[in-house]
Amino acid sequence: MRRLLWAGLMGFGVLAASAGESRRALVYATYLGGASGDVVTGLSLEPDGGVVISGVTASTDFPFPPEVTRPKGESVGFLIKLSAFGDQIEWVRFPNLPPGLLARPLGPDGNLYAAGQLRPGQTIELTSGAVDLNDGDYGQSYLIKLDATGERVLAVARITGLVRALTTDRQGNVYLAGEAREGFPITVGAAQPRTGGGTCSLPRRQFPCPDAFVMKLNATLTRVKYSTFLGGSAEDFATAVAVDDDGSVVVTGQTSSNDFPTTAGALQRTFRGRVTIGPVWYGDAFVSKLDANGRRLVYSTYLGGSAADVPEVLKLDSNGNAYVGGGTDSTDFPTSPGAHQSGHGGPSGGPPSGHRDGFVVKLSTAGAMRFSTYVGGEDIDYVTSLVIRNDGIVFLSRAFLLTDIFGARCRNAERAELSMLDEAGSTLQSLYGRSGQLMMLDREGVLYTAGSTKKFTFFATPGALQTRYGGGDNDGFVSKLIATVDSAPALHCVSNAASNIQGLASSFPLGTVAPGEIIAIYGTELDRTMRVLFDGKEAPLLYVSETQINAIVPFGIDAQATRLSVDVAGELLGAYELPVSPAVPGIFTFDGSGVGQAAALNEDGSINLPAVPAAAGSVMVLYATGAGVMTPVQSDGEVTRLQGPWPAPALDVSVVIEGRPAQVLYAGAAPGLLAGVIQVNARIPVETRASFPAMVMLRVGNYQSQVVTISVR
Repeated sequence: MRRLLWAGLMGFGVLAASAGESRRALVYATYLGGASGDVVTGLSLEPDGGVVISGVTASTDFPFPPEVTRPKGESVGFLIKLSAFGDQIEWVRFPNLPPGLLARPLGPDGNLYAAGQLRPGQTIELTSGAVDLNDGDYGQSYLIKLDATGERVLAVARITGLVRALTTDRQGNVYLAGEAREGFPITVGAAQPRTGGGTCSLPRRQFPCPDAFVMKLNATLTRVKYSTFLGGSAEDFATAVAVDDDGSVVVTGQTSSNDFPTTAGALQRTFRGRVTIGPVWYGDAFVSKLDANGRRLVYSTYLGGSAADVPEVLKLDSNGNAYVGGGTDSTDFPTSPGAHQSGHGGPSGGPPSGHRDGFVVKLSTAGAMRFSTYVGGEDIDYVTSLVIRNDGIVFLSRAFLLTDIFGARCRNAERAELSMLDEAGSTLQSLYGRSGQLMMLDREGVLYTAGSTKKFTFFATPGALQTRYGGGDNDGFVSKLIATVDSAPALHCVSNAASNIQGLASSFPLGTVAPGEIIAIYGTELDRTMRVLFDGKEAPLLYVSETQINAIVPFGIDAQATRLSVDVAGELLGAYELPVSPAVPGIFTFDGSGVGQAAALNEDGSINLPAVPAAAGSVMVLYATGAGVMTPVQSDGEVTRLQGPWPAPALDVSVVIEGRPAQVLYAGAAPGLLAGVIQVNARIPVETRASFPAMVMLRVGNYQSQVVTISVR
């Protein structure tokens, strides 16, 4: 058993780095939020390397500069400029904006545009001469033009319908896409002047089915240049829109219509299927291209398989090729020869979501498939945003679970990744960074991402504007990534080496640590020359590989929080602030996974296994870490002597087996093992029925371990 435990301490079940993995330098990543909900909804780049961010906050402690007074109200829209290094807010505006989309033309004026639906109770006054097309019965959307600093409102327009996508061209013309019903204003000669018809229904309600729409307005928002429907006899809506240098528009979205307009020779002219769950429906994706006047479909195609297909993002490269990314449940989604991933890798079964595997598709200017590939592992995956470099390289944000990379390690850790897909769609490489719903690429190849996030251990970079998670359901965030430098070390998560849980078993994955706890730090580009420091004090290292460092948290760390850093050839990675708890108990398991069969001894010294169970009423031995300060105090890295008396945890230790308290005969330092490992001898309650597995949990003070199993006869 001692040999088994040493194997566990030294990196039992270590995972190698993903093949071809490439890591890049993160310039900064910062939270943007307070104690309530905060959302970043728009991202725009500034010439000086800064970014302009739009969003909505319900937090009264949002990190606005001290001299800025937050307007009253439960939910406040904001516009801020963040510096090039992400360390300060340069200006703040509180324009009366809808909480939706944000865009800036590529032309010389640099004005900002925002679009969306109003928040409850919000009102916006239209400007004189601006478009006001409020003739339908399917909601209202507002389009607002501001100056380059967001300080002055230049124009406010209103249209009927729901705007879901916004973009601009170099002349400042504005393009909207979304969904609308009959009554939406359509221009003469439009590609589709009327809806596709059809009646849709919900329980006890019927209504005309909505269609997708595309609308072009001039730069002053005083004239509609064209407006057209796009849809069939069932529900259709657009989710993304893009415009090329010639003024042609490409739009993508979802359709459940079997008569959606497609063009001769299109990639896919047949609707593959609709799935529903209650009032929610999923169909096929569509991709359509309109000429510069909105009068003709250059191409239009379905894109999907027999299950849910959800396009999330659309971008064009400098040649006008279209790239569509999203998620799919379809195992028969169309892929191309030589694709990075030709088969669906996501989970099967369960309700439809359209997010079981990601996809990226490239279409030519005429709508021919250049490549199509799945992007996903065994867990939930989908592409949330993408950008294309001039050489055809695709950078994409992918939402997923880190179990696809680190297995059980980093459970519930950072659920997003930046990836790089080659120009042929055949090779995918991982980039270290912060993945978000918004992404932009500047002319120097620098990536910017933004969106909403939960609390993760190594999310914010030291020196950023806000390094601590503000609280609430989510914070906004912004990050900046240099995507053209050499590989660099990066940290992903820190967990209890026994339980593989990031902190307390009953808490969120905060990376909480305890004095003397043996931890596993997971990352990339790690090596044996590195030193791990807590509050500047070096921690004993037990194991180092390219992806994992096992270390012992010094017993003398601060009581409330500790600052973890990694010394890389004299340069510090960090410091990252981690919460400290009096105890973070974790029980060692037989296979090192942190779940299932405990690494336990029977009373006769045999290893407890299904084939070698313990008798009810007998004594069994458990091994754990994270019990906190010991009495008398142990030195960092020392080996506990073989002869007693032995140090014991300062907090009380108890064991529960199958819901019953077990008599603890000994709880203290494990003889012959490193300080930080405790041994617990407990008597199995005689009432315990013969079973495998029998559930076991350890408590140290008020802090409990994960639940593991033993075999009882």
